[in-house]
Amino acid sequence: VCEALSPYERLVFDMYLSDLPYENIAFVTKKSVKSTSNAVYRIRTKLKRIIGSAEASENHVKTPKG
Repeated sequence: VCEALSPYERLVFDMYLSDLPYENIAFVTKKSVKSTSNAVYRIRTKLKRIIGSAEASENHVKTPKG
């Protein structure tokens, strides 16, 4: 999952998972709150795509009939 994220997105993601507010993340990263918000949006989009492709792969796994 982390390979899909840029270094900035990984940093934001780690802080986001620690429950830091956008304002604090923006302060630490020296970016605007809008930039932080955009990064979280990109992270969510990438994670949804990764999870969606993983679920699609699981649905294509053949199981023995019995």
